[in-house]
Amino acid sequence: MSESYHLVVRFGDSEISDSRVTGNVSSEADKIYLTAELVLPDELLTATSPDYQAEVEISASTGTDRHVLFTGYVDRVIPEEGSTRISLVTRSRFMNEVSLGGFGYRNVHAGEIAWTMAQNVGFPPEKITIQDWKPGPTELFEVATAVDGIFVDRPIALGKVTLFPNGTASGLADGMKPDDIRARYAEGPVWALVFPQAKTLLEAEREGVRQINLALAWLTVRTPTAPCPC
Repeated sequence: MSESYHLVVRFGDSEISDSRVTGNVSSEADKIYLTAELVLPDELLTATSPDYQAEVEISASTGTDRHVLFTGYVDRVIPEEGSTRISLVTRSRFMNEVSLGGFGYRNVHAGEIAWTMAQNVGFPPEKITIQDWKPGPTELFEVATAVDGIFVDRPIALGKVTLFPNGTASGLADGMKPDDIRARYAEGPVWALVFPQAKTLLEAEREGVRQINLALAWLTVRTPTAPCPC
């Protein structure tokens, strides 16, 4: 008969060792653990008041021996009935920006597309001349991007940025090609939306992403370190 074990979870200096803690650790073919998920009763979290911004270690304990299964950081916290589900990622995946592997466009001047691609490969804007097109005038743009690791059930304003639940803003990509990139774009669990003023699509994207990153950084700092008792 194999020896029974239970999970031990450390959030920085705080430790939770209880048989009611459940979870799993996932890995890829190379056996490098990438993600983990925990479910902890709310009373354990309330008693411990863990720091969700600290490094997290998950171990399997048999009472005499302890084997480390995972180390990483909290990626998402989802309150449930009487418990809290916590998703974690390794340091290499924490707060990582992911490219869709291409781009789509619709109703954009061909000159602006060429100008944008030239800048993306390193040409300074003052060295780029496109016949029949030039930047401007200043306009109001809508910039939306998918955000993982956050759960919202209603729109939440963070300064100039608004977070929306899944599906609310994904229609912005409808009709764009190619289909596989549009599908990946529309899968976002949460959407960040902002309206920067700019002269070009590229300038709008960069300013929009800057504002979104600022809002997410503020949210990370303000994240509570214990479940809300309400």
